[in-house]
Amino acid sequence: MKKIIFAILTVLIFYSCSTDFEINADWKDITVVYGLLDQSDTVHYIKIGKAFLGDESALIMAQEPDSLYYDTANIAAYLHELNAGNLVRVINLEPDFSLPKDSGLFFNNFQVIYKTSESLNEDYEYRLYIEKSNETEQITAVTPIVKDFVVEKPNLLLFNIDFNFTDNQFGPDIIKFKTAENANFYEVQIRFYYTEIDKLNPLNKELKYVEWFLEQKEDKDASGGSIIYSFSYDESVENDTNQIISDGGDFFKFVAAVIDENINVNRHAEYIDIEISAGGEDLYTYVEVNKPSIGIVQDRPEFSNIEPDDISTGIFSTRYNKIISEIPLDDQTIKDLACGTYTNHLNFAWYQITGATNGLDTLYYPNCE
Repeated sequence: MKKIIFAILTVLIFYSCSTDFEINADWKDITVVYGLLDQSDTVHYIKIGKAFLGDESALIMAQEPDSLYYDTANIAAYLHELNAGNLVRVINLEPDFSLPKDSGLFFNNFQVIYKTSESLNEDYEYRLYIEKSNETEQITAVTPIVKDFVVEKPNLLLFNIDFNFTDNQFGPDIIKFKTAENANFYEVQIRFYYTEIDKLNPLNKELKYVEWFLEQKEDKDASGGSIIYSFSYDESVENDTNQIISDGGDFFKFVAAVIDENINVNRHAEYIDIEISAGGEDLYTYVEVNKPSIGIVQDRPEFSNIEPDDISTGIFSTRYNKIISEIPLDDQTIKDLACGTYTNHLNFAWYQITGATNGLDTLYYPNCE
């Protein structure tokens, strides 16, 4: 048996040593596109680059700008504005070199982004149209626009109420909005701002923030107008598929997890921003396909809505970001940051009106009542 195995191994080794083969396929020009149209933006950017393949080290080729970008003299990009399939106008996408690129393995002296400052109409579709001088076939992709939507809570224009993370202050829901037409999923992000002050030098202070991402919600219908997302502390509220229930301590647990203890500073809670992001169907599919795989099988399908698929790849879709800015925190939330079980070690201040002078004292843990 051992002789048979040795003979098989000898044949395999000899065959592998005597056979030449090419690792790389023939070079092919593949255009890579990333673009998300957001009607709430004042400038719209589309990234158009290319994949590269060659016989040199990929690390060396990645440092060459022509491995990543087209010569702007040899490529043109447009947005075609469509109403029921009919062309309304053509918007030129101009090359821009002003946005910095993060350092890393790839060339980063500059990057080429194509942009326009033209406003978008939420009732129209937009077709990306790319022409290359060395290709007879054009590259295209089409997307509708995610329409505007209504945020019911918090609404600072209607209710002059400070935000409360401790209990149910706004009724059954404290974050609530209606769905947007052409949006298939939503993400809600709470950005908590606080000031950090050096104890030894109180003039040395810095405004900082941490970001809390809530559960992603889906809307397969995408027709708009229904309540999709509510965030509540009231467990008696019917917990349907669009309801998120919190025990009231989740925010404080999050703060305790992401802000480090530092005995050399005091901290003051300032305010929060709430950002609601609505994304289109193709963007939703792209995000889902590219999520990390946690199973045994690591192969994942590829998704691209750029055509034709033999000479291009990427994503061209739509989103809408809505931000409610500088929402003040109520006194109880500020005190719970200072004195609560989860965050009392982080040196957050709370405030108390003194009876004698009717002034405001700044107190720190353990001066909690």
